[in-house]
Amino acid sequence: MRKLNRVKTKQLAVFLLILLILSLFAGIIFYLVRRLAVSMIYRQMETQAEYYVNDVDAQIGEIIRQQSELLVDRQMVFLVDESLLSEYEKRNTLLSIQEKLFIFISSNQLIRNAVIYIPSSNRVITQEELRELDGIYRERLEEYGGQAGRMLLIDGELHYFLTENSVSDTITPYFFLQIVLDNDQMVSQMNQFSIPGGGVCWYNEQNGWFLEDTVGSGMGKRILDSAGNGEGIEHIRLDGTDYLVSRKASGYLGTLVQYCSEDAIMGQIDRYTVIFYCFILLTLGFAVLFSGYTERLVNRPLQKLYEAFRSLGKGDLSIRITHSSGDEFEYIYENFNHTVEELDQMIQEVYVQKNLTAQAELKQLQAQISPHFLYNSFFLFSGRVRRGDYEGAEALADYLGTYFRYLARNSSDIVSLSDEMLHAESYARIQESRFSARMKLIWEKLPEEAEKIPVPRLIVQPILENAFKHGLEDREEDGILRVSCRMNQNRVEICVEDNGGASEETAEAMRSMLADDYQGEVTGLINVHRRLKGYFKQKGGLFISRGELGGILVKMVLPAEGGKEHASTSDCG
Repeated sequence: MRKLNRVKTKQLAVFLLILLILSLFAGIIFYLVRRLAVSMIYRQMETQAEYYVNDVDAQIGEIIRQQSELLVDRQMVFLVDESLLSEYEKRNTLLSIQEKLFIFISSNQLIRNAVIYIPSSNRVITQEELRELDGIYRERLEEYGGQAGRMLLIDGELHYFLTENSVSDTITPYFFLQIVLDNDQMVSQMNQFSIPGGGVCWYNEQNGWFLEDTVGSGMGKRILDSAGNGEGIEHIRLDGTDYLVSRKASGYLGTLVQYCSEDAIMGQIDRYTVIFYCFILLTLGFAVLFSGYTERLVNRPLQKLYEAFRSLGKGDLSIRITHSSGDEFEYIYENFNHTVEELDQMIQEVYVQKNLTAQAELKQLQAQISPHFLYNSFFLFSGRVRRGDYEGAEALADYLGTYFRYLARNSSDIVSLSDEMLHAESYARIQESRFSARMKLIWEKLPEEAEKIPVPRLIVQPILENAFKHGLEDREEDGILRVSCRMNQNRVEICVEDNGGASEETAEAMRSMLADDYQGEVTGLINVHRRLKGYFKQKGGLFISRGELGGILVKMVLPAEGGKEHASTSDCG
């Protein structure tokens, strides 16, 4: 009996020693993981601040670029000396500049308002009115016009006075543009990445500007008084609470400060520390109390866990395992189930994110309406009216209305193929009207059985744009653009072909851009190809070859509803 007891004692001692060594290694690993987690949290704060500041700077940089285009507009020159214009021309010019000012304000979320000053003609242009340069407008121009190019704090808001050239003693600007930034919009953007237990604020030492989010702790000014001036992560203590403070300088606004209490960040990690210690204690207790039942209490649950991981490795995310003995394996099983659930959720989130990214690319594609296309269309319309071609002007107006009404709809990113083709035809007819002396459009009717097929929006117009730009742009006469549609078994084939005279090398280069491993610039054709492949689960897409007309043939293949056929590369008939 004694010998048996000594064997059991040695067995228990060896077991405890092994567990102690394992626990020591586990503690070291947990410590290193904890340090890594803390480092990642710090890096996340810096990355968030850097991303937001860079985004704001990019928006303001775009505002400055757009104002330069606005102030050097050729119509603005006529307003310097209005005596050169008739009353009718003067009125039309002012209304045109006012419309461009409205577009300029609407193009950037950070702009709340903007005003154009024309001192030589004593005029002020706002998005609401055309008026004389007097009252508060004259006072502001006299007080702040000489500080053009600097951010100014006026009545708690940031103002930016800009001119068509630098302000100096020798050159008097013809125009001044006053831009008022939207505090509410900046607060809304800050609220989106405010951390629980902290907050975000902007401040500018030069003009005294301060702006803070509305969902944080409201301690921005006190944090600024206690924190230093350098960029990066800083630890401070305020009212007995430790805070992490991240500072990032902006090229335009000042400095962005992001802060949060360390308890809010480290609380979750500390809870896992307690769980880790509890696990160690439970493991030691299990070794002492149940060492004689290792086979029954360890191997069987391990085998069950092994089988669960094998099922998980085969892609079965519905696997769940249970253990009712109330020991460590129950904890492991629960965490396994929780991990599987989180893995399933992460996969779903990645899938949703891909859809959101595709929708964002679609929104961006919708927003990329060429101003030259818009202006040229209106000039064409105006020319037809002046010539008395009212029938042609009416047709062009119908095409323009159909085109822009389609772009303005935001109810769904999925439309019927007939609507998409109607929009594309409107665009092509407008272009045909512009270049009627140089090209001819041949547009075949969509088969009736294909009209209701749901497709992503704006998948045909980029192909037409590519044909106009790269195929027909250099032709001075006899240009042909042919759009044909047909049903081929369980798919629809839409072919866009021109007679631009492209070489086989050009076609091969375009085909290489549609490859899955292509890493270059994402053009309109590539965007459409990837969206079609994603939407139709690899059964749709674009195919490029030389056409019968001598130019490039772009074929779009769309599976019909219920069709199982994969996309082919057969010629269009």
